[in-house]
Amino acid sequence: MIVTILVMAATVGLIILLTRGPAAGRANPSPPVDARRAWQAVAVSLVGVALVALLMAAFATGREPGAATPVDDEDLGTAELHCNLSDVISTGLLGLLAAGPVLIYLGRRKETAASVGWTRRGRGRAVGLGLAIGAFWSVVMILRSARPAAEILAGLGAAQAWYFANHLVVGATEELVFRGFLQQRLEAWLGTWRGWLLASLIMALAHWGQRLTVMEMSPRDALLSSLYLIHHSALLGLVMLRSRNLAAPVIVHAFTNWLYVLS
Repeated sequence: MIVTILVMAATVGLIILLTRGPAAGRANPSPPVDARRAWQAVAVSLVGVALVALLMAAFATGREPGAATPVDDEDLGTAELHCNLSDVISTGLLGLLAAGPVLIYLGRRKETAASVGWTRRGRGRAVGLGLAIGAFWSVVMILRSARPAAEILAGLGAAQAWYFANHLVVGATEELVFRGFLQQRLEAWLGTWRGWLLASLIMALAHWGQRLTVMEMSPRDALLSSLYLIHHSALLGLVMLRSRNLAAPVIVHAFTNWLYVLS
């Protein structure tokens, strides 16, 4: 626990260090958001995620015991043990379903990609931030792993590259929905810090249905498991808050899931 707290603190310090300057935290263009629009954004964000959880639950119920599944238990899902292009495509289709309501909402209201943080401004800096955090966590994972570093590094190859691509798709979906779309609208309604914290809580609790149906946890265990994600969700929210570019939290999210598999 102490090591985890220290790693999180060091990560926050790294985020602040790499995003210093007048551009840090500068808001993206966003339409005015009142309470009604804000709660609309919450509902729109959760609809697609709920649909994916139900679809995954139906798929898990219909397969034979022990059979492989292209989508498993981390966020929208992790790939099979032998990840390949078809797994990435399957995850992409689920991601499109999860993000569909948000994309439809943006299209109907004629809101631009910049309103969800997908903009050229600061993209290079955001990519650098995401890679720096990913590299830092990779080193920490190797040092903390019970497996020898040489064994971990020897396992890197095409399969792990597909794993990372798969998690990049997952990260792109969830960060678009919860950081680019929801967080920025809650910030516009409640203010920066309260909007960030509420979006982080909602993103964590959005995993409750998936843990209840796909992972077959009890309601209590599913809730506790979801609440455990709050600190990580808040960290991703901070990455978005400081970079104001969707590329940064997408890359960090991908590294988080990938390193979980790699370790």
